[in-house]
Amino acid sequence: MTILASTVRGATLAMFALVALALVLPVSPAGAQTSGFASPPVFSKLGVAHVVFLGGSVADLEAAAAASGASGVWAQDRTGQYSRLVIGGPSFVNARFRLAFAQGFAGPTPVYLIRSAQPSPAPTPPVVGSWKTAQAPSGVASSSAEWIAVAAPSGKTILANVIRPDGAGPFPVVVLLHGQSGFTTDFLDLGGEIADAGYVVLVGCWFAGNYDGASDPNAPTAVTLPNGVPCPDGPTLKAVTSAAAVDDVAALLVAAKTLSGVRSDRVGLVGNSRGSIVALLTDSLSTQSIQAVVAIGGAPPGGALLASQITAPVLLLQGAVDSVVPVVNAQSLEAGLVALGRTVESHYYPEHGHGILFDTPQHADAVARTTAFLREQLSE
Repeated sequence: MTILASTVRGATLAMFALVALALVLPVSPAGAQTSGFASPPVFSKLGVAHVVFLGGSVADLEAAAAASGASGVWAQDRTGQYSRLVIGGPSFVNARFRLAFAQGFAGPTPVYLIRSAQPSPAPTPPVVGSWKTAQAPSGVASSSAEWIAVAAPSGKTILANVIRPDGAGPFPVVVLLHGQSGFTTDFLDLGGEIADAGYVVLVGCWFAGNYDGASDPNAPTAVTLPNGVPCPDGPTLKAVTSAAAVDDVAALLVAAKTLSGVRSDRVGLVGNSRGSIVALLTDSLSTQSIQAVVAIGGAPPGGALLASQITAPVLLLQGAVDSVVPVVNAQSLEAGLVALGRTVESHYYPEHGHGILFDTPQHADAVARTTAFLREQLSE
């Protein structure tokens, strides 16, 4: 109301101009005007419009003001005092105005229309799995300059790198999931190796932050890694076997299938450690069609039950003396898949632990087995 009063007091010259205009405006025949005003109201940034009411009762003025989108009217009576009419307001609020203008308005009368600020409509959240181009993270090197931001559940955003092979395509597409350590440049390098074998690879931060890969998966220790890729807007880290984690990965799969130059019907999912556990769960729980899953260094417990839910061919690569994820998890899952007649391959690295991909000399072998399995399963 302070702004309004200041506006009204500061607009004396404008009111004089409107009065002069009112004196020369012809009164239109009854029924010729439908708006009630000499010209359509134009509201300022403060929500004020100076107009000339062509005459009529208070009810006519209120109807015309309401039709213009105004929430109130200020008019000056014969004594020079301003009174406010609240559009649709109760009688006790508008009593003074109706008393001041009990006889209505005999002819053109300058008035101020007030429009309350309307709240902006809430933005429609993007569809989960939709994506837009994004800037590369500062200081992060990748063989590909193509980055996208993928809409994830709960308003989060998965920053992802698209790595393409040479050629025109279309190519099968592979979603690569990092482990508990989080999104690092190691996975950008791994994505480049897989892409060189003839796949479009999408690798992104399916959860934000970096953690000690060997710490408790239910309460991992946050760490700062020199090769960590920042993605503060990414999904929060969730329980490793939760359906919510699967939903985040499913968003990446939806995005991958809509990239240019890909075969949306030939999709592979490759995960390491925590990512391999969620990759297997994603095939069993999500509605996304997946044609191959590679689980490196990780499988959830309950192999027989999980096996009954998995439909995609599976490759299990596991250290035989893994102290982080028990090797028995992978062995149990493999036995369950074999018993059901599902397609499953495996390789257990003797005397090797959890870090098959990055901490041991088995890296090249693991990549070769991964790309060979993808080639077998994703080729027509």
